[in-house]
Amino acid sequence: RGLHEAVQAALSMLLQRGCFLRDLVRIRERDVFTAVSRVLLGRPGLTYKYLGTRLFALPWEAEGSGSGYSDRELSTACQAFEELNCYFCTEVESGMMRDRAKEEEDGAAGQRDSLSSAQADVGTAPFCSRTQLNVTLLNYMDPAQMSYLKEEPYFGMGRMAVSWHHDEGLVPGSPVAVYSYSCGGSADAGSAESVEDGGGWAVGLKVAWDIHTPGLMVPLGSGDCYYMLDDLNTTHQHCVLAGQSARFSSTHRAAEVEFEWLRQYWFQGRRFEKFCSWWSQPMQKLEEAWREMETMTQLALAVVDKEGRLDKKSRREAAEALLPIIAERQELRQLWRTRCQSRLAQTLPADEAPMFHPYWRDHDPSLPLPFDLKTIIQTLESLL
Repeated sequence: RGLHEAVQAALSMLLQRGCFLRDLVRIRERDVFTAVSRVLLGRPGLTYKYLGTRLFALPWEAEGSGSGYSDRELSTACQAFEELNCYFCTEVESGMMRDRAKEEEDGAAGQRDSLSSAQADVGTAPFCSRTQLNVTLLNYMDPAQMSYLKEEPYFGMGRMAVSWHHDEGLVPGSPVAVYSYSCGGSADAGSAESVEDGGGWAVGLKVAWDIHTPGLMVPLGSGDCYYMLDDLNTTHQHCVLAGQSARFSSTHRAAEVEFEWLRQYWFQGRRFEKFCSWWSQPMQKLEEAWREMETMTQLALAVVDKEGRLDKKSRREAAEALLPIIAERQELRQLWRTRCQSRLAQTLPADEAPMFHPYWRDHDPSLPLPFDLKTIIQTLESLL
C-alpha cells in the first residue's frame, strides 16, 4: 500500500508541476501532436525513441547523485518510480522463471532450447538484460478534455486513447510492465481521487496484423498492473481503451541506447532544462565530439578534392565511400529544418519550441564545412 500511495502522489505532483507534455511526433511524413501527455524517467543518460521523436529521461536517482533537479520535491517524486521499477524487475524475473520451469515440467525443454536458439539468431538479448527494466514512460490523459477519440475499428471495443501498436525501441524479447492509476476530479488542480473500478479504462490485445482472430479486452482497475512478457510485444499488438475518468500509467521497459541524439534533443526546445540540468553536460560533450567529426570529414574531403594526392582510381574509390555519408547528412539536415519550422512547431510556447541546432551560416570560421553540402555532393559526384 505504501508504494501505491507514493507512486500515485508522485504522478499527481508531476502533473501539477507541468512535467507531462504532448510530443510532436512523425506519422506518415507529417508532424502531429500526441493525444496523450508524456514524460520519460529512468537511469541517467537513457532515452526512448518512438514515432521519430526521442525522449530524454529525467533521472530517477537520488538528489545527491548529481541528478541536477531544480528542487527536492521533484527529485523525491522521481525516486518513487525507481522503487516501482525495482518491484517490477523482481516480478518480471520471477514470472519468466516460472514460465521456464513450467515448460520443463511439461516436457517441452527440447522445444524451448530450439526456440531459444532461433531467437538468438534474430538478436534476442540475454535473459539478464531482458529483465532489467531501466526506463518508464509516464502517460496522462483526461478524456473529458479530448474533443474526439477514434473508435476501435475491428472488434467494437469502444474509444481508443492509444491505437493498436507495438512498443518501439526496446531490447529484443524484453518485457513491458505497466502500472495504471485512474483518478476522479481535476488531477491538474491537485484534487484527484482514486477511482477504484478504473473509470472504465481497459487494455486491448490482438494478434499482430490480424483482424480476424478475436481480440481480447481486459478492464483496468485503479492500481492494477499488467505485464507483457517474452516476445508478446512482438507477436501481438495492444491498444488502450479510454474510460470516463482521467488516467495515468507508468510503462516500464528495457530501452536500447541509439545514436541521433543532438538534433533530437534540441528539437524539444528547453523542456528538459525546466526540471533538471542533468542533460546539459552530456549534450555539451556530444556537440564537441560532433565538431571533431566535422573536422575529420573536412580533412578526408580535402584529400579527395586536391589533385595529385591520390591516383585516379583511389580518388574515385574515396569519393564513392564519402558520397553516401555526405548525402545522408544533407538529407537529414533538411528534414530537421522542415520539422523545426512546421506549422505545429510554431504553436508551442518558447521553452518547448523546437530549436534548429546546430545551425550556422556558410563561411563560419568556427566550423570547417558549410551547413549546406550541395556543392560538396556535386564535386564528389563529378569524380565518379
